[in-house]
Order: sequence, then structure tokens, then C-alpha cells
Amino acid sequence: MARGQETRERIVAAARQLFAQGGFDGTTTAAIAQAAGVAEGTIFRHFRTKAGIAGSHFGRHRPGKP
Repeated sequence: MARGQETRERIVAAARQLFAQGGFDGTTTAAIAQAAGVAEGTIFRHFRTKAGIAGSHFGRHRPGKP
């Protein structure tokens, strides 16, 4: 897996965990960055918005989608 893809996966995994704990609105991009071990600006190199992170996770994990 390429480094950029690994970073993206870490961001999504951290966001998923934080969204489960504090909800979407209660989770900041700063908290996601800290949990993922990246700078907050790195998030925005991979995703346009916090909603984009959530969409990335849910888009890949829809029922019926491999």
C-alpha cells in the first residue's frame, strides 16, 4: 500500500472511532488528526471536508457492497 493510501486509511479509521464516541458534530478535524497521528492540514490534502471523511468510510462499507 502506498504511503498516501496508508495515511488516508489512518484518517478514516481514526474518524470512524471518534464519530462512534462523540458523534459527527462532536468530532473536530483537529481531534481526527491527533488520533491519526497527522497534521490537521494533512486531512485536507486527502479530503475536502469532514463530511468527505465520513462519506469515504460509509461509501466503502455500504451493505451489499464488497
